[in-house]
Parts: sequence; structure tokens; C-alpha cells
Amino acid sequence: MKMPHDFSRRQFLKEMAVAGAMLPFVSQMLGQNALAAGAGYKNVLFFYHPNGVQPGSWNPAQGTGAIASSDELSFALGPLQPWHSNIIVFKNIYIDIEVPDGGGDGGGHKEPMKGCLTGNRFCSTELPSVDHLIAEKLGGQGVLSLGVRTGDNNIMKLSKPRNVGNESRPTPNQNPFDVATKLETRVSTAPVDPLQAKIYAAALADLNSFSSATLTAERRAKLEQHKAALANLKDKQQEGTKIVDFDFSQKETIGDTEKIDQKSNRIELFSQYPALCKAQINNIVAAFANGIHRVASLQLGAGDENGGFINYSFDECWDMVNLAKARGLGTANHNRWNNEHASHGASHEVTWPQAHAQVRWHNSLLAYTLQQLKARGILDETLVVTISDEGDGAGHDLSKGSIVLAGGTGGGLSLGRVIDCGSVRGSGTHKLFGDIARLLGAPVTEGPWKSGLIT
Repeated sequence: MKMPHDFSRRQFLKEMAVAGAMLPFVSQMLGQNALAAGAGYKNVLFFYHPNGVQPGSWNPAQGTGAIASSDELSFALGPLQPWHSNIIVFKNIYIDIEVPDGGGDGGGHKEPMKGCLTGNRFCSTELPSVDHLIAEKLGGQGVLSLGVRTGDNNIMKLSKPRNVGNESRPTPNQNPFDVATKLETRVSTAPVDPLQAKIYAAALADLNSFSSATLTAERRAKLEQHKAALANLKDKQQEGTKIVDFDFSQKETIGDTEKIDQKSNRIELFSQYPALCKAQINNIVAAFANGIHRVASLQLGAGDENGGFINYSFDECWDMVNLAKARGLGTANHNRWNNEHASHGASHEVTWPQAHAQVRWHNSLLAYTLQQLKARGILDETLVVTISDEGDGAGHDLSKGSIVLAGGTGGGLSLGRVIDCGSVRGSGTHKLFGDIARLLGAPVTEGPWKSGLIT
């Protein structure tokens, strides 16, 4: 079929690409969902780690604004060095949990944890935490609430569904094998549509033909995003909805070597902890990639570390302890963590190199999450936000919160920067989480959530 003025279809599309008019045309030709991967944020993960941070080794050495170099921002943020362009670092962000006037002390760990995602540690039964509120607005899929050694219901839980009592929050599923098995049953395979496959193939051929066109860097980047999106859709259409790497690797670990002490409800084999954390991350990424969930929360440890019994004495974290010593962070000389209480004890002792190492290790898990999202082609459409029950872990200070927002550029958010929030109560997580809801296309009106911290 000839286009007006005897242009071929391909030439017509090429001219439209040069003029910047290609994207809405392709959207109409293939339908709105064809460009979903480049059209905004679709998924969000709220990533909780215990014990707060040590501001002296966490705060970036540079000031606010665009991240200026490819060097480590700080010791604790070191594992995120390759991801500078994919993060926003918030320092001195108030963890707003409606504490009494007169200070930033949240009253230990368990109490402020109640307010991390509810914005109020005395949250009413009716109101859900922000992850559930966003999921309600997105519709249907709910929150994938996972944990690693989160204990029993006597230890506070991060995520709170609607109409659940504040002290009766459900325990996150902390068995990665069980999670993977349940998620797998929710994946369906779609029949192949030959006509749709031809449309995708023709569109990709057209996009490839634009490689010789003179485009601005911004337009070329958008074109590459849409090529990737179309290729992904074509693959899914040809093969049906693929199962993307649910993590069944922990079947033996969970089934055979989880030894529960009925008094403390703890898992004794500390060396399992890294593998369990990564397995849960893998399950969340797979759930996002398969469209099973769009909202997830991952709770590493409990709100009361003395009850959660996490010990970071495994080798990869101990290597970070030695690195902290080599860099002059912490002067005390301790052998590993000595006992199951020491991970919590270390968070209060700036002289312990373990205090700095465990925070660096938590950020290594965030880096792992970003790596997995990128490998599955969904980084651009996903946001990951870290939070802890404290800001300065040594002082239980909520006014010195330290949060990393990470993800892709597909939602139009300006990443690769440091923001000093100034320790202003009411303008910290209340605004940040409201902004995140807005970026997901699910602006919230219930509860304390506002917006305006980021654009």
C-alpha cells in the first residue's frame, strides 16, 4: 500500500521518527500496551533492612545534587557504585511515624517499625500500610509480602493490610521454596497469535531501519527503549507467558535444615541468611516479570533484633568487616559477631566495624536486586525503596533517616542525585511515599501521605 506522496510505508515511518512523531503512531498501530515497558513505572518494592545505619559511614561524601563521580559515595553505599545513575540518595530524611514532639527518638526498634509504612505507629485498624494502599489502587494482585527470619506474630511486622489490627499483622512468607511454588501455579501460558507475531516482526524491522536516521540523543534513547519493549513483547507472544526464574533452590535448606527453637523461634544456621535473602529477591523479581504482582514488600529481619536473632557472621559480610577495619571505620577488635545478639548490639556501637559492615552488606542486596531486575528487562519500569526502623541506628534517631530510591529511567524520574531533606518532620517519608504512589499512577488520599519531595 502506498502512503501519500508516493512514500513507502517504511520511508513514511522513518520520516516520522526523525520528526519525533513516531512514538504515538506506533502506540496507535500496536495498541497502548505495546509500549508499556517504556511508558512509566509498573512495579514497586519496599525493601526493609533492620538496625538503621551509621551516618558517618553512610552519608555521601559529596554534597547535594547530581552524583558527580563514579567513585564510591560512601563506605556503606559502596556496592551501589555501578548504579549511580539509577539511584536517589536521601539523607537526613525524617522517618515520619507520629512520635511525640521533642525529638527524633522512635523508642527502640519495634515501635517505630509499626510506622515505617503506615506513617503512624498507632495506625487504626481500617487504614493499610502504603504498599497495600498502592496495590488496592492498581487493582487485583495485592501485595507480595515476603520476609527472611521475621519471627512469629509477637514480633512486629512491616506490612499491614486494610482492616487488620495494628498488633495482628500477618507474618510475611519467609519460605522461598513455598513462595516459588505458589507463584508458579499462578502463571498461565497464552496461545500464540500468528497475526500479532507478524505485526511485532514488521514493527521491529521498521524500527531497525531507523538506525541510519539522524536523531537527537533523547529521541534515539526513546527509540531504543521501544525496540526493547517490542522485542520483549514479541518473545512473550511467541512463547506464551514465560515462567521467569522463581527460586526453588532453597527447598532442601528450608525443608531439612531449618531448626526452630520453640522458645526463641529462631533459625540457627546463620550461614543460610544470604542465600535466603537472594532467593526471596529472585521470587519478587520473577513475580514482577510475570505480571503476577506489581507491589511487594521484603522484610529482612524483625522490628526487634533481640527477638529476630539475625547474625551477620557469614563470610561475605565478614569480608566487609575487614574492609571497614582497613579503612579506619571502627576501632574495636571483635571476633565475628560472637553471638546472635551482636548484630543488634553492633548497630549501637560506632567503634565496631561490624556496625558499618552490616549496612554495606544490606546495600549489596539492593545492588543484587537491581542486577536481577536489569537481567529480566524490567529495571526501567520498577522502583525499589529501602527503609529501616531507624535513621541513626546508634541513637534511635528518626530525624536522620537514610533511604535509597532505586530503579530505572522509564518513568521519567530524574535519578543519579543526592537529596538532603533537612530532617524536617512531616516532609520526609510522608511525602516520599506519596510521591512513589503518584509515580505508580496510584495517588493516595487516605492516611498521612502527601507528595512534593521529588519530581
